[in-house]
Amino acid sequence: MDPGRRLDAATTALVIDSAADVPPEARPANWRVVPIPVSFGDRTFLDGVDIDAAGFYDRLAHAERMPTTAQPSLASMTEVIGGALDAYDTAVVLPLSGHMSGTVETARAAARDLGEDRVMVLESGSVTVALGLIAFRLQARLEAGTTAGDLAQAAAHLSADHRAVFTLETLEYLQRGGRIGRAQAVAGSLLRVRPVLQILDGEVTPWSRVRGAHKVLPAVEEFVAGHSEADRPLHVAYGHTRRPEALADLRALVGRVRPQAVEAFAGEVGPTVGTHAGPGAFVVAFVHDPPPS
Repeated sequence: MDPGRRLDAATTALVIDSAADVPPEARPANWRVVPIPVSFGDRTFLDGVDIDAAGFYDRLAHAERMPTTAQPSLASMTEVIGGALDAYDTAVVLPLSGHMSGTVETARAAARDLGEDRVMVLESGSVTVALGLIAFRLQARLEAGTTAGDLAQAAAHLSADHRAVFTLETLEYLQRGGRIGRAQAVAGSLLRVRPVLQILDGEVTPWSRVRGAHKVLPAVEEFVAGHSEADRPLHVAYGHTRRPEALADLRALVGRVRPQAVEAFAGEVGPTVGTHAGPGAFVVAFVHDPPPS
């Protein structure tokens, strides 16, 4: 896409995938979602189409085999982006991190088939509500009006600058799914030690370990305080897997250290990421806006 091409929310679709975990009711009208396949044995579901979060976790609780995910097919990706181009002049595609999935490469292949003059594929370097948060910040740029070049520059900044901190009840799902990344260092028998993990450079990495569940939230609060600036507006998103009571605690801790923070959205992490996180996880994602260009 020509870097000088003008883009806005009225003429540009923003295409994410189901790993972004943005609730349907929170998505702007110009958003489209590529569903990621989730399989239980020989039965495959499309995240957000054939199965929702409630159905997924119910099935997970009774599954004899762990679920797996796969990247969307080229046909599926082309169908969603092509449908977006039927309604809009241009499409900006923001898949989950290329370090975690080949989805971004599938999106680039679809863009070549559909016409790269109308489609721009961006690397998010993230996943789950952090990916959704980046999408919302790009949406704000579209609503104000921008150019393709400026939007790509903003995406690169948001990808590098955003932070996400989370904890899991167990690392079993992350290990079996092959998405543990550099957090492998904290895997194994942890007894009562709880890992506090982050998304950094597009993959899961360890941040700290605490002894006892009661120390997890203070560690998350320390992470937010240490990786954000008090004098800049902060945008935040929250997610959980079958643990809605965590949202109030997460909002409270962010409110203590960054009372100026603006919440973009909150919700349950769906099947795509839930396959690798398992139940009982929660996440806080946050980012400052890029400096004015």
